Amino acid sequence: MRCLIIITVLFLTVNSLYAITLDEAVKVALENNYQINSVRHLATASKHILSATKALKMPSFFLNSEYTYLNDSNNIKFSTPFGSENLKMTEQDYINLSTGIKLNLYTGGFISGSISKALHNYYASKYKLQETELDVKYNTQIAYINILELLSYKKIAEKHLEALEKHYKNVECFYNEGMVPYIDMLQTEVKVKDAVQKLTSINNSVKVAKTNLVIILGKEATDNISIVNIQKNYIKKLKTDILFNIAKENRPVLKMLDCKIKAAESEIQIASSGYKPKIFVAGGYNYSDMQPSVEHKDNFLFQTGLTFQLDWDKSFNEVKAAKENKYALIINKKDIESKILLGVKKVFEDYNTAVSNLQVANSTVKSAKEYYRTIKLKYKEGLTDNSHVLDAEAMLTKALMTEKTFYFNIIKKFFLMERVIGKEF
Repeated sequence: MRCLIIITVLFLTVNSLYAITLDEAVKVALENNYQINSVRHLATASKHILSATKALKMPSFFLNSEYTYLNDSNNIKFSTPFGSENLKMTEQDYINLSTGIKLNLYTGGFISGSISKALHNYYASKYKLQETELDVKYNTQIAYINILELLSYKKIAEKHLEALEKHYKNVECFYNEGMVPYIDMLQTEVKVKDAVQKLTSINNSVKVAKTNLVIILGKEATDNISIVNIQKNYIKKLKTDILFNIAKENRPVLKMLDCKIKAAESEIQIASSGYKPKIFVAGGYNYSDMQPSVEHKDNFLFQTGLTFQLDWDKSFNEVKAAKENKYALIINKKDIESKILLGVKKVFEDYNTAVSNLQVANSTVKSAKEYYRTIKLKYKEGLTDNSHVLDAEAMLTKALMTEKTFYFNIIKKFFLMERVIGKEF
């Protein structure tokens, strides 16, 4: 029974914990992320709207049917040489039926404008989906890197705690031999407890970071994952002008705004149709038994007609509003382009700064390790006190964590650069 319980627990653990690479995480997120699926449905809705708008070009079928019941039939009384007579004009109850098809021949640009607007809105929704995918991909990469960064902090914190515990034992031995005062033990014990608290905080941060990644992947928050270290060189030589040109060519948001501008132009055409005549043709069948004296109660018909309606200056103001909307979109695109240029410039400088900072951090770690090694030797020889040892250990730990921070910062800036230009290197 005990063996069965152990096997069950192991089975549940294996099924709830799975390793995933960064590329796999991005692929899963692009398929399952809630935000992407929401925008994907909106794009599908735009496609259906386009199909519905195209139906305006086709003939429309109509069917009208009425049943009327009167309290009495309508009669006309008239006189004849032989006396008065009643002529029934309408039945007391009767049916009117008309059916047929109608085709718009000319609508002043309303149909063509509506189809063009729906088409460009559909393209815009597809580009919005691509922009959302870039966001989710970047968020996935950052969430993944944050976990790796925290795990690197965890290893440093564990080594820091291990070093402090070992140092505490040495201090305890020195104290028992009467070589150091009791206050050195207390001082070291406080540092050990502080290191335990920091390690606990990092462990909690790792759990939260993993939950964040799981949610971005579109999975249940209760799922647990294990990640894999990345083996790619993210240090590259880049130029801002080339990056900006790549961004102008690839950013879906700029293509989306181009489509919205074209849709706004179509909206101007739609609004202009309000003060233009419309021409249509129709054919169908009518039936009515309202008048009993009419011999043929049904007939076929063909119609052609022209309609014109002008609601004061409504259409003219709608045209002005559509033009203002177009101008607003053009200005908005210029603003977005400026922000992309600024984003490229900023992330380029931040990336180069991170690379330089890492080089300084590497040198600092070497110095901190040598300083820590020297202080420990001096302490064992009684040439320095406990505070210097603890300070040297803290200095080394801080240098190691700073080194990891700048290393992962390079990767984050690299991914941000890909996000800003809308393309992988």
